[in-house]
Amino acid sequence: MIFRIHGLHPVAVFRVDASRELGMGHLERCLTLARAMKAVGIDVHFISSDCGFQYYKKIRNQSFKLSILKSNINNFGLFDSEDDANQTLEILKNIPAKILVVDHYGIGKSWEEKIRNNVCYLIVIDDLANRTHYCDALIDQNVGKKNRDYEKLVNSKAKLFIGPEYALLRNEFIDHRRKLSEAAGGVTLFDSEDELKILISMGGVDSNNITGRIVAILSTMTIEEKVSFSVLIGQNFPYESDLVRQLRNFPHQITIYKEVDQIADFVHDHCMAIGSGGISALERCSLGIPSILVVLAENQVRGVMAMESIGAAIAICQLECLDLDLPQAIVKMLNRKTRESLREKSMSLVDCYGINRVMDLFWTDSAGSIIAKQFTVDDIDMVYDWSNDPLVRQNSFSQEFISYEEHKNWILKYLKADNNQHRLFILYNNNNAVGLVRLDFCSAFEEWRISYLVAAEFRGKGLSKDILKSALLKFTIDRPDITNLYAEVKYGNKASQKTFSRIGFLKQWSDKEDVLIYRIAL
Repeated sequence: MIFRIHGLHPVAVFRVDASRELGMGHLERCLTLARAMKAVGIDVHFISSDCGFQYYKKIRNQSFKLSILKSNINNFGLFDSEDDANQTLEILKNIPAKILVVDHYGIGKSWEEKIRNNVCYLIVIDDLANRTHYCDALIDQNVGKKNRDYEKLVNSKAKLFIGPEYALLRNEFIDHRRKLSEAAGGVTLFDSEDELKILISMGGVDSNNITGRIVAILSTMTIEEKVSFSVLIGQNFPYESDLVRQLRNFPHQITIYKEVDQIADFVHDHCMAIGSGGISALERCSLGIPSILVVLAENQVRGVMAMESIGAAIAICQLECLDLDLPQAIVKMLNRKTRESLREKSMSLVDCYGINRVMDLFWTDSAGSIIAKQFTVDDIDMVYDWSNDPLVRQNSFSQEFISYEEHKNWILKYLKADNNQHRLFILYNNNNAVGLVRLDFCSAFEEWRISYLVAAEFRGKGLSKDILKSALLKFTIDRPDITNLYAEVKYGNKASQKTFSRIGFLKQWSDKEDVLIYRIAL
């Protein structure tokens, strides 16, 4: 959307693989970022190894382009980084790529140096912190990771986005978490004294059938509480028929679910979960689902242990101890106070704005980075001064001086209002607050109305269009359902008329005297 507004059509290319051995985690988080990019007008193209068509259905089902590499395995059965880079370069010759995202444990600095001059921006997604990189930005969303883990592994100009505040949650979880945050009292846990619903979810592939082992262990346990189990499996789970046979004699109510729709609603319908680490663990945290985390791969150990250390999960880090550790963990989790504590800690660990923070990467200009941040009560005094600036009052539809008490009361009421009806952003340029953008839903037009101001000391620097674009980028990531916006501009306000026109708004006449309407379809 925003990139279309000012006439650019960038392309993001993702280099990522999925397979029975690798699982679906790398692909899932890349798809999440790809959807966010698509929502703001970036075309998306995937490059992947030939690991089987079934693993890439999700790419094609979402209408993303896909190029398949030939075998990049050398004579020793190992990943051939040089051959992979050469094949990727051949594909990139026919793609005007602006952004390259790499999510692959076999790729490091030598591959990235070979590719870097063929793209404008190179982003690495990693979990391991075990190899050097040459990139513009690196994302590691794992709990327990710090900037210092990567500072000696990346080039000096690389930006680091480390920790669960950059979690790439799927839209369903972002929307559901937002609803929970807005709910009165913050009640988030589907927990009933009559029946405890327990989710079992070990990832999209689960190539070692840990799901079957968990079910076998549970079938031997005596659980006095009334419980029911939901087993969530992926389309590529290879042991489905074995699992069906295994459940015939299971002593509790249990149901298999496969690739459910409305995944966040489904997950939140449970009072606790037994699941794998990785992004699915962070998604459950975002909804406050108390979890027993079973480590399936070495790269999950540190994050799972970190989550347990802060009281956000119960960890089982050694599969050979599963038979002993799982029953003990279940007994702990059946205690309601334990679940309540885990729920509180897990929700505080992961919010719903990780994808927004990552997407802030994609808006910079020659004056520096323009970043939109949500308005807070700490901004009240600053915005009061801005609002009573003579030029702001002159161009406002209500030109009277605003008293401080009136301003403060209005702001506090505005902040408490329905978040689906209003938005306020403060815009920053090189850490300086330079302006404000306001968006309000107008029921008369069934559209959102946008307005803005630039702080007096930053006028005349060409920031107004970038202030608007950055706020719109933030807003449209947060609300991809919004398709139209309009602005009301006084007839004599030539500067604002020019700004809206420059970013793609079309001028329309208004029934109101001395008012022009500017409207855009996103």
